[in-house]
Amino acid sequence: MGFSTIYLTPFFTAGSVHRYDASTFAHVDPLLGGDEALE
Repeated sequence: MGFSTIYLTPFFTAGSVHRYDASTFAHVDPLLGGDEALE
C-alpha cells in the first residue's frame, strides 16, 4: 500500500475532541460505538 506507519488516536471517553485527555481508560467513547463496538 505504500506506507510504513499507522497512527492511531485514543478511543477512550474524554472531555475534548482529540481524546488525549481521557477521563477513563475502562470504556470506549460512545461516539465511536461504545464498548459494544470493541467486542
